Amino acid sequence: MSDRRYRHHEGDDPCRATLQQLHLRTYIRTIDRRKASMFRRLICMMHPLL
Repeated sequence: MSDRRYRHHEGDDPCRATLQQLHLRTYIRTIDRRKASMFRRLICMMHPLL
């Protein structure tokens, strides 16, 4: 399962597109970088569900 997640992370384009679509970039800027990275991972993992 971890391998699958790593593979999905290699394709960061969909994740970035999702961030721009949800306008979370501005929201993430207000949060610490550590939290932002966690948020990105969460979005990347939930991307297929969206």
